[in-house]
Amino acid sequence: MNISKMISGDVSFTSPFKLVAYRDDFIHALVAYFDVSFTKCHKLMGFSTGQSPYSQLSFGVYFLVTGLDC
Repeated sequence: MNISKMISGDVSFTSPFKLVAYRDDFIHALVAYFDVSFTKCHKLMGFSTGQSPYSQLSFGVYFLVTGLDC
């Protein structure tokens, strides 16, 4: 897939996942981050929104309207 020639609607996907709770509690929010790599450049470049001393970007916190009962 050549992402430099893609337009909106070229791709649609889902990714099933399982959330495992190791204790009897509530989940009120989810924390997410992503990593990006640019491999078609002259020099490999990329960034992460995860925990890194070199990043000024931050991860996302998604608060749930209704908490999950574990």
